[in-house]
Amino acid sequence: KKSMTDLLPLDLGKCFHRFSIPDVEEGFDNIRYEWANQEASKEYLSSWVLKRKATQRIEDIQPGKFFREKSTEWQKASLEFKKKQMEWKKVIDQLQEWKSAGKAKGSDPKKAEDDKPTDIDPDEL
Repeated sequence: KKSMTDLLPLDLGKCFHRFSIPDVEEGFDNIRYEWANQEASKEYLSSWVLKRKATQRIEDIQPGKFFREKSTEWQKASLEFKKKQMEWKKVIDQLQEWKSAGKAKGSDPKKAEDDKPTDIDPDEL
């Protein structure tokens, strides 16, 4: 047999941050603390709420203004990084192309002789 909780996890996630210890200022005539005194009860509830904030799934959370601004900045920076990366890849590809063209040019012996500088003796002129 499964035990049934008082609140479903979905409902608990929506309202646990508003839980509080009753106070005389709220209109209660008499408040009795069965397990601990008022301060210990407040401390326990505070630690319980903080633990739930760290572990409870919040279904209806929405990003705030700060997050949206930072997200937009990151997307712009990411695009700039990608552009610079693509430009660098183009430079590398061009260098590889020149290198392979230079190797192909150097492998032809006839062309190597034609490109060789001619030795001219200035005294013979």
